[in-house]
Amino acid sequence: MKSRPQHVSPDGFLLDKISDGIVVADPDGTVRFANPAAAELLGREAGNLVGQPIGLPIIDADFAEVNLVRPDGQQRFAELRIVEAEWEERPAYVLSLRDVTLRHEAEEERAKNQRLLAERERQIFQSQKMDAVGRLAAGITHDFNNMLSTIIGHATLIKSMIDSEVGGHAERIVETSERAARLVRQLLAFSRNQVLQLQVWSVNQIARESVELFRRLLPENIEVVLKLSDNAGNVKVDREQIEQALVNLLLNAKDAMPAGGRITIETEAIRAGDSLPPGITAISYSALRVIDRGCGMTAEVKDRAFEPFFTTKEPSRATGLGLSIVYGIVTQSDGQVRLFSELGSGTSAEILLPSTDEAANVQPETASQQLVPARDSETILVAEDEEPLREVICEILRRAGYRVLGAENGEVALELYRNDGEQVSALITDLRMPVMGGTELAERLLRLRPQLPIIYVSGYSDHKLECGPLIEFLEKPFQPAALLRILRKILDDSRTSESPGGSRPRGKDNGAVN
Repeated sequence: MKSRPQHVSPDGFLLDKISDGIVVADPDGTVRFANPAAAELLGREAGNLVGQPIGLPIIDADFAEVNLVRPDGQQRFAELRIVEAEWEERPAYVLSLRDVTLRHEAEEERAKNQRLLAERERQIFQSQKMDAVGRLAAGITHDFNNMLSTIIGHATLIKSMIDSEVGGHAERIVETSERAARLVRQLLAFSRNQVLQLQVWSVNQIARESVELFRRLLPENIEVVLKLSDNAGNVKVDREQIEQALVNLLLNAKDAMPAGGRITIETEAIRAGDSLPPGITAISYSALRVIDRGCGMTAEVKDRAFEPFFTTKEPSRATGLGLSIVYGIVTQSDGQVRLFSELGSGTSAEILLPSTDEAANVQPETASQQLVPARDSETILVAEDEEPLREVICEILRRAGYRVLGAENGEVALELYRNDGEQVSALITDLRMPVMGGTELAERLLRLRPQLPIIYVSGYSDHKLECGPLIEFLEKPFQPAALLRILRKILDDSRTSESPGGSRPRGKDNGAVN
């Protein structure tokens, strides 16, 4: 409440010297006196204030904080105290104004920093959670891939040996195992531990081919519009993985517009610093955007959108892996993915990938499905630590006519090569093995024989490998036919490169494998 009226001396000398603003006003709010500090705070001349309405609340309280907007538009904050008094023997209100603008700004900055810190902590927690789930998925899928490869291999062998009802059951085993393998690949994509076969591709080419893949899944009421920039650039990526990520975004956009609508795909070149998120390190990026005008997302849904198995759809319609796969593929490709969405206003999903000045490749030719058996008693060295898988790989090769040397790790394989190296035609090796892994084994053998054909086999990798005409990669789990086809290819390439007068063929350069 206001204090009891006091008698205040009209001596302006002391009031002019104090740093607080002092304003004396009549009960109707007309200013009778204002010291220089009050005039400066209000952005007015003291003489011009006298006789004018005070423009401040005469509140029924001893203290308040007020927001002052000066004539020049500047905003100031002040602590306001009011007392009832007598001024020149007449009732008056004395208002004391203390400038607290700097303190108020400091408090706002501190509150802003606290919000930023809380958001950063939330992001770190989310990242740690995603990494933890990713490590769990990667650990499970490594062992599961080996088991699936063994199951598929044995089932395929049964099919080839028996032409009866048993063979039909074996076919069902293979089909079911391949479905399980697709789920494993999705988990590996999220965990960022897929083996990527990197090549240079035009971003616009990836966008066009993804749309062609997607059109077969479209209802008639969905229109796709391409807005491709001529300078969008090239990126060094696993084309199939980026296409998968883009198709997943397109499927989400389609599902967000059940009544139909337009999906826009944009490409653009972006330089570092042009509204890019934190963590961007490359000089230039290529952006792929999928924009819809669908239902959009709440802030809570957007925060959880990349979590594996999180979905707002009916369980029968979605696994919740779509966006988590996009996240895994893009981040493993040294890129970032961002969502911009508001409930009822649609969503824009943006993939950012480091661009490169290297020339883009053309679409690779489809591999021949024809299988050619072994020639001239070719010997294959197989290094695989999982005994059941090693045995089925060796059996597949023997049935195709190859002589096989099996080793449980790289060290044993190296010793076998030292004893029988002249007879070894190619190496098939897992990447991850105890004692000596496939990468070190291959490096040591290539020092002994630079033209040795090699097939790396893995469903999980944290390695970086250089692949070329005589070095191929086969993802677990695999069909025996795929193994035999790739093996035949690199053996034939090896014969060509080592023939008199022959030159080593360029073949398909898979670039780096992560």
